[in-house]
Amino acid sequence: MYFKPKIFISSVMKGNLELRKKISDILESDGAEVLLYEKNLTPSVDPNTYKSSIHDADLVIFIIDQYGTPTPDGLTGTEEEYKEAELCGIKSYVFISKGIQETPKDFASFIENIKKKGVSYYEYKDNDDLLKQITNCLFNMARDCFLNRKYLSRLPSETLVSPSFNADYVKGMNYLAQYKKMVELTEQKRLETSFDPLYSNIILALTDIPSGYIQDYEKNKFMDQKLFDLLNAVATNCLLFEDRHSHYFTTDYSGNGFEIHAPLYGQEKVYRCYPADPSRTDEYRRELLPMFNHIKDSINDLENYLKDRKNDIDLTYNISTES
Repeated sequence: MYFKPKIFISSVMKGNLELRKKISDILESDGAEVLLYEKNLTPSVDPNTYKSSIHDADLVIFIIDQYGTPTPDGLTGTEEEYKEAELCGIKSYVFISKGIQETPKDFASFIENIKKKGVSYYEYKDNDDLLKQITNCLFNMARDCFLNRKYLSRLPSETLVSPSFNADYVKGMNYLAQYKKMVELTEQKRLETSFDPLYSNIILALTDIPSGYIQDYEKNKFMDQKLFDLLNAVATNCLLFEDRHSHYFTTDYSGNGFEIHAPLYGQEKVYRCYPADPSRTDEYRRELLPMFNHIKDSINDLENYLKDRKNDIDLTYNISTES
């Protein structure tokens, strides 16, 4: 069974309809069900309409950019919705515009109280900045939805654990497949051309794969922190190797090379590398080989953890899957 997290968007409607639609599109593209007054809810001035929607939400996003119309209780709709979410213990993310015009004293106090309470709040300069900040928060929002007390109470354990790790597993195995394909190409060319990969730039294309994953962190986030730590260890070993290799060898781009179709890069030209000091070639090799073996060891650690963790989850929750 799969549940979409429900996210309620609270803001002043006036002047924000297009912005609310853009926020909704971002959240829905990440798998959430978005509760928008103008889209999902029955039009009503009854505050209970809003309250029931907040009660049904797993998370509420508050956009505070202007002072809204006061309700009969003297509060704005945003203030009432914030207090309702707080009363129900529903996680809130508050985004406060840096360009808010002068507001009534009570509303200014409301904003200051949010900042003092340790709530997750963010300040933004314009709508583009706001959309970027919300995008950057998607991972944390997803995590908070899963940890929300309502989710924990209504979801079986396998619904919580299995989907989150399976997403990690797919990303991790995709990375390993790219790495192994590069190893296969390297070995194939070694046999075909009798060249030593250590003395070519193909070795750098191989070590660039984990570095690329780490640099593109926003897209490759893992729910499992240990998994990310293991991948980070691979990338660290690769960067150390690349740094040392670049000190000892220079790529000869003027010489004859050959093309390979490399993961992440597409068509890649491979050239030979020559030692900075030919008399020290054996010394360079003795130093670089153990460093490259560290990379292979960390790759094995990553693969073993992925497979062992998946087996543990499948056995614990009696999930029948194909690896």
